[in-house]
Amino acid sequence: MTNYRQHNHRYPMIIWIILSIIFIENVYSLPHVIPVGAIFSSNELEEQQAFHMAIERFSTNLGHNNSSFEPIIKIVDVENAFLVYRDVCQLLQRSPVAIFGPFNAYGAQQLQSICENYEIPHIEARMLVDFGSRTDLSINMYPHHSILSKVFGDLIETLDWHMFVIVYEDSESIIHFSQYLKQAHDKNWEVRIFQLQPDQPYREILWQVKQTEFLHIVLDVKTEHIIEVMKQAQQVGILSEKHKYLITSLDLHTLDLEDFRHSRTNITSLRIVQEQHPNMENWNKYVTMTTTTTTTAKNNLGFVGGKDLIDPNARHVKSISAMIFDGMEILTTALLELNEFDTISIDCQSNHDAWQYGTTLINYIRQVATEGITGWVGFDESGFRANLTFDIVTMTENDFEQIGFWKNGVVHKTERWYYHLPSQAKMPLIRVTTVLNDPFVMNAKSSKELHGNDRYEGFVVDMMKEIGKFLNVRFEINLVKDGAYGALINTTTNEWNGMIGEVIRSEADIAVADLTINSNRELAVDFTYPFMSTGISIIYKKPTTKETSLWSFLSPFSMVVWICLLAAIVSISLIFFYVGRFTPYEWCDPHPCKHHEPVLENQCNMRNSFWCIIGSLMQQGSDVAPKAMSTRIISAIWYFFTLIIVSSYTANLAAFLTVEKVPFPFENVEQLAQQTKIKYGCLKNGATHKFFANSKIPLYRKMAEFMEQHPEVLMPSNAMGRERVEKQNGKYAFFMESATIEYITERYCNLTQVGGLLDSKGYGVATRKGAKIRASLSEVILKLQETGVLQQLKDRWWKQKGGGQCVAAPSTPLNELGLKNLGGVFVVLVVGSLAALIFGICEFVIKTRISTNDSTTFPKDLCEEFKFVLSCQKSTKSLKRRSMKSLSQTPAATIGSGSGGGVGITSSGSINGPNHHHQQQQQHPQLLMMSNNIYDNAADIY
Repeated sequence: MTNYRQHNHRYPMIIWIILSIIFIENVYSLPHVIPVGAIFSSNELEEQQAFHMAIERFSTNLGHNNSSFEPIIKIVDVENAFLVYRDVCQLLQRSPVAIFGPFNAYGAQQLQSICENYEIPHIEARMLVDFGSRTDLSINMYPHHSILSKVFGDLIETLDWHMFVIVYEDSESIIHFSQYLKQAHDKNWEVRIFQLQPDQPYREILWQVKQTEFLHIVLDVKTEHIIEVMKQAQQVGILSEKHKYLITSLDLHTLDLEDFRHSRTNITSLRIVQEQHPNMENWNKYVTMTTTTTTTAKNNLGFVGGKDLIDPNARHVKSISAMIFDGMEILTTALLELNEFDTISIDCQSNHDAWQYGTTLINYIRQVATEGITGWVGFDESGFRANLTFDIVTMTENDFEQIGFWKNGVVHKTERWYYHLPSQAKMPLIRVTTVLNDPFVMNAKSSKELHGNDRYEGFVVDMMKEIGKFLNVRFEINLVKDGAYGALINTTTNEWNGMIGEVIRSEADIAVADLTINSNRELAVDFTYPFMSTGISIIYKKPTTKETSLWSFLSPFSMVVWICLLAAIVSISLIFFYVGRFTPYEWCDPHPCKHHEPVLENQCNMRNSFWCIIGSLMQQGSDVAPKAMSTRIISAIWYFFTLIIVSSYTANLAAFLTVEKVPFPFENVEQLAQQTKIKYGCLKNGATHKFFANSKIPLYRKMAEFMEQHPEVLMPSNAMGRERVEKQNGKYAFFMESATIEYITERYCNLTQVGGLLDSKGYGVATRKGAKIRASLSEVILKLQETGVLQQLKDRWWKQKGGGQCVAAPSTPLNELGLKNLGGVFVVLVVGSLAALIFGICEFVIKTRISTNDSTTFPKDLCEEFKFVLSCQKSTKSLKRRSMKSLSQTPAATIGSGSGGGVGITSSGSINGPNHHHQQQQQHPQLLMMSNNIYDNAADIY
């Protein structure tokens, strides 16, 4: 009994404890679903996925409270204020505890105003330039411009830049420079500022940057424009190993800069993303998961279009994406600390009260301090990031390397600070001998005194720089002492002059120029794989006199077309003539009022047929008008043929008369050798001279003998040969390599290349016999050819650097029209003529049958008519009368023929003789009218 009472007293206690726990949970627990809003533009794909990843990642932190985040995303046109307001109001109806975005300048102030009105925490991550728009309910994950300006100023001072150029894009971005412009003034730094214009190519401003001859450049442009600016900087020539860049974008490490990695340009930037942070593993796992998720699953998460937003192979994260992730982390921490709150739905159309927990939540957020992906996340009293750390990175051939970091106003150098700039003094030195020859090697133009390799520029100089990047060597370029390429001057001692001689005597390690590879030089030195192909051709001055011809009007058509046209005129005229004789509808009475001797005449005689065809071809009329269907068919086909022929002739004749054709006294080397008025020569003791001297071809041997007999045609340099070609005014032609000719004709518009290539050869790098560097050089040259670097260098020095002055209007070669062009219209003419001929014969046969009363006499009549048509003797014939049984069905009168040939009519219908003919006609005038009708009907039949 006692035990029962004791247990009975315990039950109310247990019940009271359970009810207390349930009451406490209901009072102090978080909502099961916590909505979080976000505003994105349609192109912020990675930012959207970063938001989803953060929602999923930090929902696990709320798991022990049986709570989770719900993402509410609005994709809006942030430039449209009305749409922003509408979408934000729709978002507020879902009871968000905070709103992220927008992540650009558009729409930010409007969203801040709405959040301030309804006390909804606003978290953004953007470069803030509107200083007066801060609110108490907004925090910014992006570093303040004053912090960035301080970082860049400290970095410039550490890099020891006393002379530099600032190139910026937006006027608002000038705030980046405020701090170190003040430092520049205080420390007497020389600074030039240039702004890129949106309505003109970047290179227009970059050319002005190059003219300053400053080697240190601060580049402040939008991240999406960096690659294009660097490409045009490379074209201008300010992206070389001598130049140093500081790029202000925090996302430079996310760009694909493969095209610039081998330029040896010192490119430095800042990075706020800590890629070694543990949360980066969650990022990579999430990216891999979402890229393998089905489209339906991704749509359920809220992705735009259910498509992949981030490349799963991407190795770097944008700064904004990382800041969104860190923003969700501090929001989660603040909510857990707040613990007790509820959400409300806000209607913008009514005077709804503000959310009572909004100000409290933003205060909790500002007190959060944690280590995030973007480093230390903490805020000052104004809601800006504090205690930031930036990595200093530089671009290498493989990736971005960290060489230091900035923290608390101090730049800390790591052991890799100078990793990106290897000391050239420690690199192997290779001595290069070369010769001045545009555009391979030229003296560099500068107002300052130049030293070392800076004294020269050109294709060879740039190619050696590219080779040096691959081999990690440095070159010392010097001109050959005697100015020669290299020829054997003493066969006994095997003595060579020029560049070949210096390489043999070890005065230089390699010889690089437009040095032709040939068998004689190959015996003395080794050559690498050719870096450029060429061949011997002729450079000649363009004639100024125009070509004229007495028979130029025949040029539009080929001879075959003219012959076919003449044959067509004759053939169609004959067909028109015979068809006109066959068809009975072309036979008519020329004098229908004279019926005592009815005669039919045909206007399609031989003379008229030729005149009609020729007249229509000459676009003139003709008094011969076809009447029958068959003759009209052939006329229509001929008119169509004439239309095409005349139009084609007129168009092509205008082209031949408009285009000026300049005649050359020779078109190839054979014609040059056969004449005696024009002298020709080449470079003395050069590869071209040796080619003619050693050739086994009789034509070339003949030309070599001419040069030996006239030594004045041999020039000591290609430049003097080009000058003589200009001065001799068509009396001198010069042989040289086609590569040099191509360069000259791009700049001297009065010169041109005549004929093709006489041979095929290549330019190579000469090394000493057995030198180990030869294999390495050949390998690098092949790589440069495969990657297109050598072609880019050639385009730069042949066309871009002073070239393009002789741009001729594109002209289509004038070709005479042949049967390939006009054969179709001749086929149409033949088919139409055959159709007309067949139609005319059918008319002839049918009409002959109708005119014959007796079918037994039809073959005979047909043969007689056929013989008459083919006889072609007469164009007239007498009307053939046939008996008429009755002219009308009335019994009042009959028609007949008297024995005497006279015709009469009586009231009884009898036929009178000729004696009564005249009398009856006077008494009955209707007799004459009826007689005329009979003859008219007969004429119509024939």
